[in-house]
Amino acid sequence: MTRRKRVGLAVLAIVLLLVVAALGLQAHLRSSLRQVGIEELHWRDLTLSLRKVELDAAGFVLVQPERRVRVAAEQLTLSWSWRAFRLKVDHLAAERLTVSWDGAPPPAQTPQAAPYSYPSLEIAQSPAFWMPRSIRVADLQVTLPCKGGRCELKGSLQATRSGPASIWPAEAEVQLDVNGHEVLVAAEIEQSSGGESAGKPGSQGKAIPAGLSLSAAITAGGKKYIQLRTEYLPDEGEGGRAVHWTGSLTMPRLPDAGAVASWLRQWRPVPELKLATQPEPDSAAISADWTFKGQVEGEMTRLVSGDVSVVGRINEAWSVPGMAAVRGDLGVAMALARESWQVKHVNADLTFTEPASWVESVPGILRPRSLVLRIRPGQQAKPAHADSEPPTQERVTLDVSVRGKGATAFDIDADLALPTADSRTVQLEDVRVRLDFPRLEAGGWIFRGARADLRGRGEAGVEGLSLELSPGAKLLLDYVDNPEGARPFWADGLAADLAETTLSADYDLTEPALSSLRLAGPVTIDAVRLRHDFLKTQPWHFDGTVALDLDRLTLEGELEAESGAAPGLSLAYDFGDAFILDAGLELTGAKASHVLAGTLSRWPDVLSFSAGALDARFRTEMISGAPADIEGQLGFAALSGQYGQVDWSGLGGGLAFSLSGETVYLQSHDLKLDQLNPGVPIENIVLDAAYRASPANFQEGVLHLRRAAAQVLGGSVQVEPNAWSVAERPLLMIVTFDGVDLSRIMALYPTEGVSGTGQLRGRVPVRIGEHGISVEGGVLSSPGGGVLKLPADRFRSLTPENPAMDLVADAVANFHYSVLRSSVNYDRSGQLMLDLHLEGQNPEVRDGYPVVLNVNLEEDIPALIHSLRLSDRVNRAVTDRVLNRVEKREGQSR
Repeated sequence: MTRRKRVGLAVLAIVLLLVVAALGLQAHLRSSLRQVGIEELHWRDLTLSLRKVELDAAGFVLVQPERRVRVAAEQLTLSWSWRAFRLKVDHLAAERLTVSWDGAPPPAQTPQAAPYSYPSLEIAQSPAFWMPRSIRVADLQVTLPCKGGRCELKGSLQATRSGPASIWPAEAEVQLDVNGHEVLVAAEIEQSSGGESAGKPGSQGKAIPAGLSLSAAITAGGKKYIQLRTEYLPDEGEGGRAVHWTGSLTMPRLPDAGAVASWLRQWRPVPELKLATQPEPDSAAISADWTFKGQVEGEMTRLVSGDVSVVGRINEAWSVPGMAAVRGDLGVAMALARESWQVKHVNADLTFTEPASWVESVPGILRPRSLVLRIRPGQQAKPAHADSEPPTQERVTLDVSVRGKGATAFDIDADLALPTADSRTVQLEDVRVRLDFPRLEAGGWIFRGARADLRGRGEAGVEGLSLELSPGAKLLLDYVDNPEGARPFWADGLAADLAETTLSADYDLTEPALSSLRLAGPVTIDAVRLRHDFLKTQPWHFDGTVALDLDRLTLEGELEAESGAAPGLSLAYDFGDAFILDAGLELTGAKASHVLAGTLSRWPDVLSFSAGALDARFRTEMISGAPADIEGQLGFAALSGQYGQVDWSGLGGGLAFSLSGETVYLQSHDLKLDQLNPGVPIENIVLDAAYRASPANFQEGVLHLRRAAAQVLGGSVQVEPNAWSVAERPLLMIVTFDGVDLSRIMALYPTEGVSGTGQLRGRVPVRIGEHGISVEGGVLSSPGGGVLKLPADRFRSLTPENPAMDLVADAVANFHYSVLRSSVNYDRSGQLMLDLHLEGQNPEVRDGYPVVLNVNLEEDIPALIHSLRLSDRVNRAVTDRVLNRVEKREGQSR
């Protein structure tokens, strides 16, 4: 075989071996990439040399359960060198690198790490062969999920490491384009200490965490805004199992709040906050320092102790997105011990103006325009009593004061007791809240001179606070006036004692927003004067409970007047909507009229109670912008008393009344009266009636009478059902009576020898007008006949020598009448006129000779009722009229 053939076969064999190796390497590479989740690896226009590899484009897709990351590079260059027969990657560069991140990590399913823990920094001492000494990306584009869907970060990247055989020191710069502003993030990392722990007691040959120091800065527009210096050192005396972490963060100036908020708004909701003037960037400075000690536990490092301090000064108002514009000084020092944070020191003088949208959740009357916050270290907390045991943990106290200006000016002072344990609540001691309200209007009601002085103690947490008010907590109100168009009402000198009442609030500090504000507990309210058309002006006192929140006020309890009236009261007021007031009063016996007379301005002086019970219920409802609706009920139980000189007893049933819009309605319910005695006993009175009218013309409504009945002198009296317009007077009512016992009528006359029998019935039209009561054309009769007995000697003594009078006198001594009828008329002056017609005989006179008598009677009924008897003088007048009538007839017969 010739030399040429042998060389050719060798080259062919080498090529075949290279092809087989490449195919094997490709299969191994694909398998390895799939194991780490890399798919769709591709490249284009590969150029390979002994020193570098160049790709016109390359990319891959990283697929994991929680995310999918697509990476693409253009004009990619990877260069390397050989040192002591070892391959070292020197440089990696790309003209453009695009990273697209889809999806978000799902909720963690792994066990929760211990508090204040993070992965341990166990970093190799020397770099891997594939780690470049420098990286440069001229055009970096990263697409991430955000609030609006997809957001982009654009910029460039450059990183280098100086040590030829070590990862450290290293430098990195990232330049970003943030809303047209050039932001540069630069960092330097150096190795401070660390190394192999082999040969040390307890080390067991394990690598201890490397000591690192980091310096970083953020610069925008050529000005440095953030400077970070931190150092992470292992404690070799403990075999590398303990670490120390120290650092400082300085912000020599604050960035433009509007630009920061605009950029953050792409990633999460950030409320708008517009300032009248923007502060100068150099008008503020903030710095923070910390030192921590940690313990390495497996792959995690847990912080076990440390201190943090923050100091800030903002000379001009700076916008804090979602909060307010803030300026002033702040200093905070905190310590970490036993996995719990403790406040060591707070000192603040801050002014907040132009609050963000959270202020809209605060009621308008309490909404501040500005707040001034002052915090100073307080005195050490002491036991509540001298003999109390000292607390198990030392407490740090702060003196806090807040001054607010807005529709209402307010001052808040309190001592905050902070426990050293990691508690989520702060104890509030010696709290005092003072508010000075302006003139208030709610639902048409007007409140003047309102102010509050609240004192108490409680606790506050990240989600809410609770404050128990103590003696001295008061709400004062100079004057209350009722809505326009309602009946005049005033309340002067109101003072509410809120001791033992609880004030609580729920809020969200992350928004921030106030979700609820509540005041609940016992309350007493005193009014120097309460005035109303229907009430006598006098002091009133309320004792009950209150519940007040951002939407509603409720009061439950008893309201007592100086007169002794003590109605139960229930008030519910939905701010800007419905106002509902319920009241109830129960009175018994003679005290009832005494209390009502001292309470109601229009109570009749001549009306009094002697027994029984009165139950009154009242409800008024007002909707904002609408007239009040009022309804109530009066219930009577065996109520007895006197009206003037008229006795009455056994009143039962009820009376309902209502006012809705322009209508007043009164309605009786089973209203009954056992007896009324105006001089003539009236029994078993029953009334079923209703009255409807307008408030402006209450005396000109419509009366509906369904039933009015009573028993009088053994008979019955009724008023015929009807409806009357009271404005069209006189009102005509038809009164009918039946079965009235004549013997009981005659028994009313105290004159001896006067008696009678029979029953009367009739129909009397009664007219009720502006000037009184009148009757015209009434008729009465006794259809069954009866007997009248009058003293005969009285008639004979009038005309002793008149023979005709002897006949009359003898006849009326035992007059058996078959006909008795009369017309009935009654004028407004109180004169009753009866034209009485009698027909009958005396069986003992002239064998029952028929006698006809026509008698005109006139009586002063008010006087008769007042005296309850007929005097002898009245009897004589009646006799004279009878004699005159007889003599006149005898003269005509002659």
